[in-house]
Amino acid sequence: MRILVTGGAGYIGSHTSIELLKNGHDIFVFDDFSNSMVRSIACIKKIAKKDVLYFKGDIRSTSDLETIFSIFKPEIVMHFAGLKSVEESLRAPIPYYEVNISGTVNLLNHMKKWDCTKLVYSSSACIYSAKAKPPYNEKQALSSSNPYGRTKQFVEQILRDWTVSNKKNTAV
Repeated sequence: MRILVTGGAGYIGSHTSIELLKNGHDIFVFDDFSNSMVRSIACIKKIAKKDVLYFKGDIRSTSDLETIFSIFKPEIVMHFAGLKSVEESLRAPIPYYEVNISGTVNLLNHMKKWDCTKLVYSSSACIYSAKAKPPYNEKQALSSSNPYGRTKQFVEQILRDWTVSNKKNTAV
């Protein structure tokens, strides 16, 4: 399968990319390298013993995503891109809303345009109430206490709505 890995040079994205390559998938890493390093790509190549296509871009950029979707035509997107610091989100919440929410909406619009309906999203344990006890499960109460966690929680709701709308749009 052709899999676009957003945030693919980050910790979770790079480890996922290695496993995808080892399992015979074609991947394209899309990352702005704000929370990662370009040298991660070389490490992925070395460990997986396979070449890796990558693009330095921003998920908020329509032209960046248009370039990737037109070149690679992914069948699946694994979405790990986003800002991720609780403390930083408390000091500067607006960039978190712009990148994590607006960036995801932009990505979903491109997926729809290119008929790519399969998505794996990396959320966070911060979406759960402070009263929730590990191990967390999807039936526990959601109530984040910081902007980072709220962006993850909002995106989860957006994805639920997007999934329902895709099912309605494809129903016969």
